[in-house]
Amino acid sequence: MGTNCVYCRQQTLEDIQGFDQLPRVSSDCQPMGAGGRLSICRSCGTVQKPADAKWLRETDAIYQNYALFDDPNQFDQMMFTADGVSVRRSVKVLKYLLENWDAPRKGRLLDVGSGNGAALDAFASLKDSWRLFALDITDRGAESLAAIPGFVKLYTGGIQEVDGSYDLITAIHCLEHLQSPQEMLAGIYNSLSQNGCLVVQVPDHMSNPFDLLIADHRSHFSPAILARMAEEAGFSVMLASDKLLHKEISIVAIKGGEPLSATQIIDVGTARIAIEKRIDWLRRLLVLGLESYTPNRPFGFFGTSIAATAFANPMLERVDFFVDEDEQMIGKTWLGKPVLSTGEVPGSALVFAPMAPLIAQRLANRFKDANFDVLIPPPLG
Repeated sequence: MGTNCVYCRQQTLEDIQGFDQLPRVSSDCQPMGAGGRLSICRSCGTVQKPADAKWLRETDAIYQNYALFDDPNQFDQMMFTADGVSVRRSVKVLKYLLENWDAPRKGRLLDVGSGNGAALDAFASLKDSWRLFALDITDRGAESLAAIPGFVKLYTGGIQEVDGSYDLITAIHCLEHLQSPQEMLAGIYNSLSQNGCLVVQVPDHMSNPFDLLIADHRSHFSPAILARMAEEAGFSVMLASDKLLHKEISIVAIKGGEPLSATQIIDVGTARIAIEKRIDWLRRLLVLGLESYTPNRPFGFFGTSIAATAFANPMLERVDFFVDEDEQMIGKTWLGKPVLSTGEVPGSALVFAPMAPLIAQRLANRFKDANFDVLIPPPLG
């Protein structure tokens, strides 16, 4: 029996060749072997991993031991600006929301896929007097959530377990994990108060192809596809953009009202060419890392996130260190190797930066006068 498209529900999936040769990781940065599947729907152009028996087994194993961070108080992924200043991802997207939505002084916020509470903690730092609620598949984040000012209750299970209505519902890096994001959007719609607001954020695999390597990310959206799914659930989409945050797709939608812009038309042929180019780019990048190693030169990886983990694991015996600018990681070990600050990198070292090209180039520019060299990816083309 074939697997249906996550969006249009048709059995029109076609595998992208070469993906099974690439390294993979789980979304909590645990290395996995190659051998996954990636498909595109010939009907609607949605890129996805078929929810076959192998994918279901793998994701079940991932989520049984899933942890966003080793430290329960380390809430959020950090994003770095062009000059190296760190910014919490959730704070940035919620600041945009509060600048463009007439939020009530008091209200109820539900965060779907809450984890340790990154979005709720960010919102509490920006706006008080709200009652905060969370929904997740487990209660592993309960202790961290309870420490957030204004937190009321954690629901576990599906969206149908949630009581009451909410003025704002956030789903930040949640929908990409689900077998049926359409059903989640419909449930969120029913849980919103009239004129309530929805904020969705998912990874953008077009600007950051490393997202394709995350084994438990089922769906890989475009702004047009995600906006269309929201509209089918009944929402009026006010924003559907990959420009608000680099490497992210953001959706802001209202229950009621009129959308500000029409949904884009999806060209399936163009989508296929684009995804094939990104798979080829990932394969070339892996070869670049392997061929750039020389035995007598210190060799490391920049970062300890998804991309560095995926590309370091196949050549781990050659890796001497990781280097990070996140103070929460410096001094620890990653994959059994020390995590250094930029000032601790050995002289004449080669540091491989498997990152989205724009970010890698900014990084190389900042360290052009350092005592080590930065190896960056080629342009996406």
